[in-house]
Amino acid sequence: MFTVLRGCCITQVPARVASFGGVVHAARGSRLSLPCLTVGRPRPAIVWTHGERPVQASQRLHVDDEWTLRIEGAQPADAGNYSCRAENRLGSDSLLYTVTVHEVRNKDIPSTPEDFHVSSTTISSITLAWRLPEGGKKLAAITDYCLHYKREFGEWEKIKIPGTETSFTLGGLQCGAKYLLYLQAEGRRGDSHPTDTIVARTQGAGTIGVYTKGAGGPPHRHHRSLHPGCRTEDTGSAKQPPAPVETPTNSLKCDGALKDRTIFKK
Repeated sequence: MFTVLRGCCITQVPARVASFGGVVHAARGSRLSLPCLTVGRPRPAIVWTHGERPVQASQRLHVDDEWTLRIEGAQPADAGNYSCRAENRLGSDSLLYTVTVHEVRNKDIPSTPEDFHVSSTTISSITLAWRLPEGGKKLAAITDYCLHYKREFGEWEKIKIPGTETSFTLGGLQCGAKYLLYLQAEGRRGDSHPTDTIVARTQGAGTIGVYTKGAGGPPHRHHRSLHPGCRTEDTGSAKQPPAPVETPTNSLKCDGALKDRTIFKK
């Protein structure tokens, strides 16, 4: 309801916003228009903000003569809350838009697997689970999953998993060791974005070096397990290479180059 104050010759009206805000979903690269129709006399001053900061005009973003905020080629950084505030000396009003920007992907390229996590561990294995991406068309695009993993400070390896699976046990791992893992879905025309990298540790406390001295000889180094279930082996005085990670018989090596990832989620 408007409050109208009648003076000698001028009708005065408090500032009001006549447009309605709400949630706006936009595809990346699309054009956005956020109207802010206002009324008031004296004419209201209008201020657009993105989050807590005033909107700055640029080649992609500007406010037109009717105070509509226009965004060209929407990007993820454009997502967030946009507020339009109108104010004159008689009052003020505002509206709020919440903008989301999502990727547009080829229908044959699957979405990223969801909720990738560790479900259990043993002294020599890590069991992983995930959920299928939402959307029937995207499910049909998944041909395989590719699991990328490495032991801490080791080299990345990867294993192919059938696209019908939503869990996998990675076996033949070292006792008491930390591993980094992430997952991608594969399609006929490309791969999904990778999941966040997760960190998991096999059970047990690993191994320690124990030195013994034989008669008339140099110290001799052994590796002794700190967990009753871990295998104890005598590595001898020479440095031995780490045991290879076994590949399950129902899995294949993924194609393509391995990519090191330095950002991971704890």
